[in-house]
Amino acid sequence: MSKNPLIDVLQQNKHLRSPAEAAAFDRALQTLAQSPNLEDLPDLLAVFTDECQHHEVMYGLVNCVESFDRNKYFAALLEAVPSMKVHAPEWAKSLHCHILNDDASRECFKKLYQSASPAAKEGVKAVLLQILADDSEFSTRVRQLVA
Repeated sequence: MSKNPLIDVLQQNKHLRSPAEAAAFDRALQTLAQSPNLEDLPDLLAVFTDECQHHEVMYGLVNCVESFDRNKYFAALLEAVPSMKVHAPEWAKSLHCHILNDDASRECFKKLYQSASPAAKEGVKAVLLQILADDSEFSTRVRQLVA
């Protein structure tokens, strides 16, 4: 259980199997977004799952985590990637593609990546290699990030 009961609601409904689950997820996310708390960021990243039924609802979570201070969000993402690549590899790729597509984000992420834990670096490399396998257009940007 999380320290924040709203995160528990997200976790309980993250598969979005029914309109009721989607509505509960969306309400909890809207409430969290009104007063974001940095302490919730790791738990928010743990909510992502590739097993959700309605990806458009889950994109609200993408918007929520990306609304945090860039440095704080990227630091939390780096630490979350080893877990995300197991239960949410597609969402991990999506979040990293957003970073790769923005010059300022790429530079900021690169600095944080360089001082990340070995597990975080390994996780990020695995995600980036999957992105490259899916779309070679990212080649230059990936090399800039992990060079």
